[in-house]
Amino acid sequence: MTSTCLHPGGQQMTERLLQMANLPAGAQVLELGCGNGQTALYLQQKGYQVTAIDQEAEGNPNIRQGDMLHLDFPADVFDAVLAECSLSASGDPSLALTNAYRVLRMGGHLLVSDVFFRETDGEQAEKWVQMVQQAGFTVVAVENASKEAQTFFLKMIWEQGCLPDQWKRIAAGRKKVGYVLLYGRK
Repeated sequence: MTSTCLHPGGQQMTERLLQMANLPAGAQVLELGCGNGQTALYLQQKGYQVTAIDQEAEGNPNIRQGDMLHLDFPADVFDAVLAECSLSASGDPSLALTNAYRVLRMGGHLLVSDVFFRETDGEQAEKWVQMVQQAGFTVVAVENASKEAQTFFLKMIWEQGCLPDQWKRIAAGRKKVGYVLLYGRK
């Protein structure tokens, strides 16, 4: 199962994404790459209907095993798709975004938080914005949350003694890691 340490900012970042979108209570939300399901549980407690998928969902009855690159859902069924620091680890974020677009209803919400690398993705995650737009979404809001992510990383180093292996693999050979919150609409 994916480690919870792949979600910089925790529920505070999730809440900021929800505020950006102003999702109505009862919305049908698909969470991509949900890890251990903490965010899905939080969303359910807030009154959302959540389907959470992860490639390594074994042993957790609340999580459906699934791959965001091959979503096994009909078109136009969800009100929102949430991907918290999972698109960058998907192997093909553009394909994952195209799949998210397909399963969203017209007017649906895309909520993304993820890492970006300034030397390849732009100072303000312009590459993420471009990928989201190429998948068909209208970008409504983009927020640079790099300071919050840096605080998270420092806390992980302080508490754990080092960064988790997942982060080391994602950031290997990269400089100037940033963190972006992105809200788009279908």
